[in-house]
Amino acid sequence: MKLKFFIRIWMIGFLIACCLGCDFKDQYIGVYQAEQSGRKASKEKIVIELKENSKGVWSRNDEEVPFSWYVKNDELRINTRDGGTMVGKIKKKGITMILPGEEEITFKKLR
Repeated sequence: MKLKFFIRIWMIGFLIACCLGCDFKDQYIGVYQAEQSGRKASKEKIVIELKENSKGVWSRNDEEVPFSWYVKNDELRINTRDGGTMVGKIKKKGITMILPGEEEITFKKLR
């Protein structure tokens, strides 16, 4: 009797955790465009798209680079195919990243 009760409680907890985990990640799926400012701001269009399957695409001008992504501790972590990792801070207004040799870039969600 106690074993059946324990198994039921465990299964309910597991299902709740799975449902909450899916919803948590889904809120970040979408297309984000860079809003650059400051003296190093360029006129190039930089867009990142976070897809449902933890895959994404980084677009800069006419070049597209695929990546995988995940969220950990309010940070967006982008893993490139060459093994590099870029980290962005998730904020209310979007995602803020500092690229090597550049100023801070904020990506705002378009859709």
